Amino acid sequence: MSIILHRLIRDRKIIPSKTSLGMVLKEMEGGKSDLSEAKESLKSGRHKWAIVQAYYSAFHSARALLYAKSFREKSHRGLLAALRELYEREIPPSMLDAFEETMNMREAADYGLTYSEEGAINAVKVAEEFVNKTRSVLRTRQRSSSGQRDMLPYLGTLKPSSTSKLPPRQRKKSTRTKT
Repeated sequence: MSIILHRLIRDRKIIPSKTSLGMVLKEMEGGKSDLSEAKESLKSGRHKWAIVQAYYSAFHSARALLYAKSFREKSHRGLLAALRELYEREIPPSMLDAFEETMNMREAADYGLTYSEEGAINAVKVAEEFVNKTRSVLRTRQRSSSGQRDMLPYLGTLKPSSTSKLPPRQRKKSTRTKT
């Protein structure tokens, strides 16, 4: 484990956590949904909301990556720092820099009411690239780490159920009715 990752855990910016494919899929679906909303906001001239939604699209995708490595974030900046460490080979630093810039734009839009059409266009572009890169990284990771079929192409149609977080034994138990 890297010194930076150790420090993030020690400072509780991220924490080790039990995660599941269902949790990863839920975050990816959230990222996809927020991206769609960001594009609609951009089309209708709601630039502040386009920036906010674009950021959260990238955030949920980033969270999916963190969940895939069995961590949870305790801060947005901690999430970014963890991605820089955990995915240094898979995600170019320039893409993570763009994610950070979108984070800064979201904060400026939310707290300083500072935003522009150009910023909104850029934020939506960054979010779309980040969602696509996340899908690619997770597909590659899933194929290399298990013999299971690839679930990520079905993100558009597959919505994880609330029981998908439970181990198989508990899923069966929870579907039984008492007589």
